[in-house]
Amino acid sequence: GKWSGYKADRLTWEVIKPVCAPCLLGGENALRTPEDLARQRLLHVLGYEEGWADWLRYANVTEINSGQGLQFDTSLLAFEFASRGGGVALARSSMLGVEIERGRLVSPFEIEAPLQEAFFLISPEGGFEHPDAHKFRDWLIETAESDPENRKNRAAQRA
Repeated sequence: GKWSGYKADRLTWEVIKPVCAPCLLGGENALRTPEDLARQRLLHVLGYEEGWADWLRYANVTEINSGQGLQFDTSLLAFEFASRGGGVALARSSMLGVEIERGRLVSPFEIEAPLQEAFFLISPEGGFEHPDAHKFRDWLIETAESDPENRKNRAAQRA
């Protein structure tokens, strides 16, 4: 959130939690506890600093190699692979709603780890700005702040 020469408005307050296909909740290798992740493929998304190592630490799980599994270049690809039973992805709260609502992904555990990473809207300090830029910025910030999940996570992280 701090870039020299830019104004930054934080848009999201995120948590991460594991998600998987409903089929991974049953059977011989069912996900019942976080330790059961040792028998699953962990799905990673490139470009995020916080991920499996952070969630596992937050969940007090120490015997799992947080680097094992497959890497994807987007969350959408990781979610698609997870929805087909290919492994367990970590989902950021701002990107998960539709897949959970459709029932393609479920969260096997209630543990949500807060993130420091976030999405920001940045704009140069000084210099030219389009005359309508403030309208867009105000709308985007208002939309982000009115999101119930975002408000809940922000309140929890401030507490």
